[in-house]
Amino acid sequence: MSEKIRVGILGSCVTREVFTTYYNDYKNHFDLIFSHERESIISLFQDPIEFDEEDIKLYPDSKKNRFRSKNIFNDLSKSFFEDLKKGIDYLIIDVYFEALFGIMILENGSIITNNKWDLPKTKFYSDLNNYTTCDMYENQNEFFELWITYCNKLFEFIRSSYPGVKIILNKVKLADKVLKEDYSFYVDMDFKWMVQTYYPFIQKFEKYIEEHYDVLKIEYGGIVFTNVNNRWSPYIVHLTDEYYNFVYYSFCKLTNVDNLHLNDSKLKYMSSKLTIYENIVNNMGGELTNMDNEITELNILLEEKECMIIKYDEELNYFKDFKEDILNSSSWKITKPFRYLKNSVNKSKK
Repeated sequence: MSEKIRVGILGSCVTREVFTTYYNDYKNHFDLIFSHERESIISLFQDPIEFDEEDIKLYPDSKKNRFRSKNIFNDLSKSFFEDLKKGIDYLIIDVYFEALFGIMILENGSIITNNKWDLPKTKFYSDLNNYTTCDMYENQNEFFELWITYCNKLFEFIRSSYPGVKIILNKVKLADKVLKEDYSFYVDMDFKWMVQTYYPFIQKFEKYIEEHYDVLKIEYGGIVFTNVNNRWSPYIVHLTDEYYNFVYYSFCKLTNVDNLHLNDSKLKYMSSKLTIYENIVNNMGGELTNMDNEITELNILLEEKECMIIKYDEELNYFKDFKEDILNSSSWKITKPFRYLKNSVNKSKK
């Protein structure tokens, strides 16, 4: 077997979860050298902060809390650049936490990531005095201009110090739709507010990177869902299997892994996506609560499914007549969405 491809991550769980055996069988082809999460690029370039490791521990002691303390440790110690020295072939970045967290400016002028989830639970945080915060929600222009400065520093540093490292931008998708166990789904209104609030910030960061740097890109094109059985709980960036399978498959394409593994990852992604879409369509006659433009979104699902049927006819032959069967059905429960769609179209013509 050829040497494994070495990977580093600077981002969030929309990227980190891709490289877990829970979703993808990656370890025979890739080595995950490091993963930095819940950190702002602005914080990376600041001087390390003095701290007692005991002061950043979260209790009770658990795997989850150790992970959270590790993220704080990485941010305060600015260990990202030490990890880069270990050597990687690809750095995958996403900008979710740039949009969500922002930074804290301490009394002495030091800057750290404003980790709103974890820091307030530590003694380190309780001992802080007279700090200020800056983020996209409250200080959009100020934060974005500062972020641009340090984004440029990061890309220039990697280009000059690690010219062999390729950077991949994993474009963030956020979910406000929650899949239930029976594959019916609803819109969580808190999640919807977060999507509407933070996604424009994410797009602004991503647009800057794409316009100024020659990066490889991964972008999921379908509707994304979170689900009630997600192993970390439902949340806007805790997505369903097909998203993580897609990102992994796309990464395999970009890195030119062997064709056998590439095809395996492709089929796994297609299988997981079609499983979800088939079950959603089968349940679409049920009650859908809190759903804006529900018929439009369901129709998108049907159209995407039809495209996949055309593209993967050999593997998915039994789906060919699925849409026709639904359209010809006399069942009120199944045809109800299409009647509503027809009424909506008629109204729009008036």
